[in-house]
Amino acid sequence: MMIFEQTSTRLPMDRGLYGEIESAIVESEFWVANNTESEFRSSKVYGGQFMQTDAARALQLALDFFFRHKRMKVRVFVISLDSEDLSDKTNNYQTNDRPNRFVVAADAGLTGKRDHLMITLSAIESSPDFDAGNISPSTLARDIATTIRHELVHSAQYDRISKSMGITRGAAKQKMEDWGLIPDVGESRDKYLGSHIELDAFGHEFAEKLAVAFGVEKSLELLSTYGDGQLQNLAKQVDFGYNFNEFFSDHSDAAFTRTLLKKIKKYLLRFQHHNIYEKLIRELKDRQMKITKKRLRKLIREVTDYATGEELTRTDEMQPPGINKDFAAEPPKDVSFAAWKFRIETDVLSDDMIAAEESDIQRWYRAWREGALSWDEVIDYVLELAY
Repeated sequence: MMIFEQTSTRLPMDRGLYGEIESAIVESEFWVANNTESEFRSSKVYGGQFMQTDAARALQLALDFFFRHKRMKVRVFVISLDSEDLSDKTNNYQTNDRPNRFVVAADAGLTGKRDHLMITLSAIESSPDFDAGNISPSTLARDIATTIRHELVHSAQYDRISKSMGITRGAAKQKMEDWGLIPDVGESRDKYLGSHIELDAFGHEFAEKLAVAFGVEKSLELLSTYGDGQLQNLAKQVDFGYNFNEFFSDHSDAAFTRTLLKKIKKYLLRFQHHNIYEKLIRELKDRQMKITKKRLRKLIREVTDYATGEELTRTDEMQPPGINKDFAAEPPKDVSFAAWKFRIETDVLSDDMIAAEESDIQRWYRAWREGALSWDEVIDYVLELAY
């Protein structure tokens, strides 16, 4: 099979989104929050009520803050699926055997007049005996980020038509439906898999998964020997997700699967040009080490306030000098910015300066007031900059 070489090296999204999404997810440490009990939450943007665990909410807040900070028209919602409603009872929980399986599905749509891309991630609850210590933060983050970028490829598709025709993204999506590039609701599964819009997004997703597992060079070799059945065997042996298996096991001889191969190669070559995946894997390993050190610093701060004898003003006789029983307690939501900053300077850093720009501190303050950042997340950002 001949696959023609590409001439363009353009990525479907900003270069920084390869790695920055992963970093935001790892830094959130959302997986330490409770993921066994869901509760009803509501959102006018999402369109009603949905079930959500504390872990799912923590991930949602981290991603929402990330895209707001990037000034991107993207909203993220993470809903928790009821294990009883899932047809596959053998994989309806996050378990110690599959600790990095959290987000199991995603879809996206455009929101009303604001034209935001609304990404909905469907997550599963943890089994009662699940130990979050089994999680590999970098693996978990990479899987979630790859799923998100699949949806961002769709966003880029709308953007291209929107800009070329001078219309809104919503109108651009409607054009794609009119042209038959997006399958109608109720169309067959084959129509969905073979649609123009999905082949491009799956091409990007599978190129990412192959690059992470084997590196770009080896992945390109696998594509060149497709007729030997290597990719088909991978679909049976390596867990690249249900959709990968659909294409390369169930529809290995379909015309749309051969088109998909061209899409995968296109993106692998672009990743190679921008040196994305070899560099990204190294960065994620470094990031994991930084997170471990940050946890240690935070623990030390919780135990001691670093004060000398003259500086101690505590009156509790039962408290030994230098021990802080009320480390950096969260201030009330109506506290002024000046008082909020003073709490960070004295209780978190224990000195009279903060290692951040004033604009960053004000941004954290606003995000905390609005609920986009928890108090613990603010402390983590401050400690990360201070050391």
